[in-house]
Amino acid sequence: MNKTQPTMPWKPLFLVLGLVVSTFPGLANMASPIDNGTLGASPFISKYVDILRESIRIVPDARFETARFTIEYQLKAHQSGKQIPLLFYAPEYKDGFIVLLDGMPVKLQKVSEVYPNLANNQLSDFRSLFEMPQGNDMLLLSDSPITGFSFELTELKFFEIDLSEGQHTVQIEYTANRWVDHSGWVKEFSFRYALSPAKLWKSFGTLEVTFENNRSEATPSTNLGNPTQGDLNATATWRFDSLPADVMIFGFKPGISFMAKALIAISPEYLGVALFLLLAALHAWFVYLFRKKHTDRRFSWVVLLGSFVVPFITLFVYMYFFDLIDAVIGPAAGSTHGYTFLVLGLYPFLMPVYWLVMWWYDRILKNRQQEPR
Repeated sequence: MNKTQPTMPWKPLFLVLGLVVSTFPGLANMASPIDNGTLGASPFISKYVDILRESIRIVPDARFETARFTIEYQLKAHQSGKQIPLLFYAPEYKDGFIVLLDGMPVKLQKVSEVYPNLANNQLSDFRSLFEMPQGNDMLLLSDSPITGFSFELTELKFFEIDLSEGQHTVQIEYTANRWVDHSGWVKEFSFRYALSPAKLWKSFGTLEVTFENNRSEATPSTNLGNPTQGDLNATATWRFDSLPADVMIFGFKPGISFMAKALIAISPEYLGVALFLLLAALHAWFVYLFRKKHTDRRFSWVVLLGSFVVPFITLFVYMYFFDLIDAVIGPAAGSTHGYTFLVLGLYPFLMPVYWLVMWWYDRILKNRQQEPR
């Protein structure tokens, strides 16, 4: 029986390697972290007050890091006397939270100072909004943008003043911190304002929203739809006679380079697959060269060594493809990809499968030595 030099059986090799590649999973994010900014909200109003008109003016700074909110309410009181026309949700904000009633500053009080005797105090109008959880230091706001959202009593404030019957103007001003969403490849910044408390108002007049854009790098986005007047590149205005959304959002995502966009489109998963196929092809070539030179050897140390090395290098480098893409994106990178090191847990499963493929491939090469010419 004549011996022949082995030739590389590419087709069956690629077929089996394709099956191995199909076991290479995409590693999902373990979390989608968001740095909470300021969530302003429309006030809750007394049953004796109607809101005739609400206007919201938002002016972000040039770097989209903070925004100045100016909210004005035209309201109508149906009777004179000491009342609680507005109850504010005032969580973390950067600075400058002030309330003006008909142009005069109003002193705000903390709800926690008067809440224990709700049935007999000024806040009795708002009883239906609250449910007491386990303790007296927390409240559950049933109609918040997040159902069942619990917060501390100190985040609710109100003012008490002798309010004459008729129309009045309430103005609220504060500087809000931005929200930062790190869950994607590129950070997304946003400013948010909850409109949903207005669903509980006795009446809803009109809403006007103005966004003054000081940025020139890119156009922000919003969930309010197309503006009634102007555009988001400069000053945009919306007018509504009903609530456009539970939470109003103005977002901004920094621009990135073409290379960064290309790498994101390819993804670490496909980069990992490409690396695996390249290393596997090189390994197969060296196995072929070894078997061509050592046709009578029973075992191939090249098969064994490569079977340990190729899966490990693939999985190890795969983890750093995330860092590579983040580096190309630059400071705008979200940089949150979960526990990528867990991909190494696939090694005990991938390595034996890969070794069997290469062992089978080497056996094909060896058996072809005995094929007749």
